[in-house]
Amino acid sequence: MNDQPKKFRGGANAPMTKLKALWLKLAPEQRAYWQELFLSQETQRNIRDQLRATFAVNLESDGQLNVFRDWELDQRERDLEAERQQEDERRFLLEHPEWSLDEARAAVLKKAYMRAAVRGDFKLGLAVVKQELGFQALLLDREKVELLKRKAAQADSTERVLGERTMTIEEREQAIKEIYGCA
Repeated sequence: MNDQPKKFRGGANAPMTKLKALWLKLAPEQRAYWQELFLSQETQRNIRDQLRATFAVNLESDGQLNVFRDWELDQRERDLEAERQQEDERRFLLEHPEWSLDEARAAVLKKAYMRAAVRGDFKLGLAVVKQELGFQALLLDREKVELLKRKAAQADSTERVLGERTMTIEEREQAIKEIYGCA
């Protein structure tokens, strides 16, 4: 599961926002209790009353409770998918010890895409796209850092060559061309 704080749309004081934030902090056994209650024969009114008494959150309609339950199911599915991806990564690295972590992650994303397509799960597909974009951004950032390091090394080498008084102008030009791979 993603450990970053989630942002909700309703504003910090909205009942649904409060309930979602509280839900994410509940222990697994507490979540299990409420999940069973959501699936029980208990009326929605009674469930809303229990939520109000336990969490001081007032869901005013059954529709709000339904929206929350849908959100909670979606969270569970996301958590399961995250666990599957972690297991896929672990298995890929065991089965392919020659792979880098980046290669394993690429394979995990490919498998997640396949799961989304087989299920016809548009939300999962979008989540995987978002993950892949994050992965690509990470790779791009690494490339940028390497490029900056290479440019800094080239600048240092150029400065040393230009400061070398025993070289002729032609030798300096040749040395600088070699530094930049133009020789």
